[in-house]
Amino acid sequence: MTYDNGLLPAALYKAYELIGNDRFLTVANISTAFLEHKCFKHDYLSLIGNQRWFIMNEGYELYAQQPIDAMAMVILYDCMYKLNRSKVASDKLQISFKWFLGFNDLDLPLYDTDTCGCNDGIEEFSINRNQGAESTIAYHLAWLIAAPYFEVDKKTTQRVLQFERFLN
Repeated sequence: MTYDNGLLPAALYKAYELIGNDRFLTVANISTAFLEHKCFKHDYLSLIGNQRWFIMNEGYELYAQQPIDAMAMVILYDCMYKLNRSKVASDKLQISFKWFLGFNDLDLPLYDTDTCGCNDGIEEFSINRNQGAESTIAYHLAWLIAAPYFEVDKKTTQRVLQFERFLN
């Protein structure tokens, strides 16, 4: 497993939606369950780190978590939700997005409200303060997808919509 792990099942959910082949749905569900087993051991998203690659039946790195991976999980659950309108998918999407806001292994936000940029990842003792284009785009794309799912949660909506000042 490398980067963007959520994109494989997301693509399979979309393919099932378009083509209707049950095998796509089966593999998407199995892939999603596998990712959930690895990434939702707590009440927040804990991504597979990229310090070294994940190898089956071995432990994996917790650190060098990347914003692009959180974005991929948001995309995954958006695709799943649009297919089955599942509350589970909506909840997992929200949890995945909150990773950017500090609901993660270090309890530190990666999104910077002062710069409207996104820090590059979670390292062992802190976040990587570099705010590269990939990370910032990953946050903003995830925000565009996730924002409609936060209508009920006013506190999170406030944090998410701070981005609006950047747009105006």
